Amino acid sequence: MRARTYRSLFGPIAVARKYYYDPLHGGVAPLDARLELPERSYSYPLQTLVTRLAATSAYDEAVGVLETVLCAHVPKSMAEEIVAEHGPDVCAFQTRLPAPRGEGAVLVIQVDGKGVRMVNPGKGKKAKGSRIPG
Repeated sequence: MRARTYRSLFGPIAVARKYYYDPLHGGVAPLDARLELPERSYSYPLQTLVTRLAATSAYDEAVGVLETVLCAHVPKSMAEEIVAEHGPDVCAFQTRLPAPRGEGAVLVIQVDGKGVRMVNPGKGKKAKGSRIPG
């Protein structure tokens, strides 16, 4: 017997099942397939929820919501792996969507992400063109 932890929306569940090991082919637990357990210890609904939360917010915030609302601990690195695995499913889904009817306006936004340039007033020199009170 070998135990496996199954992490669901309702908390972790220990599943004891028979485990067979062959040095040539590795280990097999027939009950896993019969119960349709995922390869990861996280349930499919929990993986779906992680993916949906991460699609609308940052990973830290997504795992924080799971921790707060469901008391389900999913490490950030695991959330990143789950979302990366679901990526091909999203692409396949989007290619099946019908094309939009007619043409619409095109909106292009560009952001450099550098932020606002700051002047250090503690150096004692005024930068040319700067307005530092003092």
